[in-house]
Amino acid sequence: MSFKIVVENEVFYSIEEFGRNIYLHPDASKKILTSTKFLSLLAKEDKDKFDKIVSLTRAVRDIDVFLFYAQYLLCPHMELRHHGYIFNSLEELGKKILSFGPEVDVYLMDFLKYKLLSKYMKDQGLDIKEPQIYKRLIELEKKFLENPNKAYFLLGFALAKCNTIVYEHEVFDDVKLFLSRMITDRKIIRFSSTLESSQYVYAWLEVNGYENIVNNYRSLVETIENLEKKI
Repeated sequence: MSFKIVVENEVFYSIEEFGRNIYLHPDASKKILTSTKFLSLLAKEDKDKFDKIVSLTRAVRDIDVFLFYAQYLLCPHMELRHHGYIFNSLEELGKKILSFGPEVDVYLMDFLKYKLLSKYMKDQGLDIKEPQIYKRLIELEKKFLENPNKAYFLLGFALAKCNTIVYEHEVFDDVKLFLSRMITDRKIIRFSSTLESSQYVYAWLEVNGYENIVNNYRSLVETIENLEKKI
């Protein structure tokens, strides 16, 4: 049977081809995947995939998670794709995460928030090929529950295999030099205002072995703040 589907003026002639392009058309793809017309066509073309899509529709409520799962049901073996992004390697994902620092990209955060990356790695056999990265990913999924932004940037550093930081278009690999630049009169206010909310710098400090020092410092600050409230 001939398969043909039109998505935002693009024509796809196979289930796999449509699956490969879902990430480029999230809104349109959601409507198509849940439409009676598409489901009827899919049922005739591939009953097993039809059953899985229907089950997925009932089980997953978040649209972006649904689309992520659906694309791999239709085309199981392909690069990492999500909401306009495509990555040929885990390292590429890590570099993209860090490229936005100290800002967080909500769609890239989905990989941790909804455990999309661990599912992808397991489904593609990367948990076996990259056991250390997979182990670290599982640790960060747990850490995400406590500190989402820090876990997100730690994932970026882990995947990119990087211990340098880019801040305001300047690359730093020396912690002392970085901090000396950030505490100048011109930068200190802006830097301190984003330090806690972003967690980008804290993640970098942890990667470079300063986690205990940072934790002690933050505990001291919290103690002082609590005392000030009581005095």
